[in-house]
Amino acid sequence: MVKLKVDKILEEKGKTIYWLCQQMDISYWNLSRMIKGETSSIRYDSINQLCNALNCTPAELFCYTPDEEI
Repeated sequence: MVKLKVDKILEEKGKTIYWLCQQMDISYWNLSRMIKGETSSIRYDSINQLCNALNCTPAELFCYTPDEEI
């Protein structure tokens, strides 16, 4: 399973989800669903916006756990 680590990155940087919403010009609802893994896909544009706002790479945004370990 692939998951976003945005909440952990925000915590490390002392930022909030509301701050990130403003940086990305996205609604809290949509960003929250993305962070919680309640979406089936994420656009490349959204990944790019996350990387720019959080000053990180795509590799830092995601973690992977094989399905059999879940």
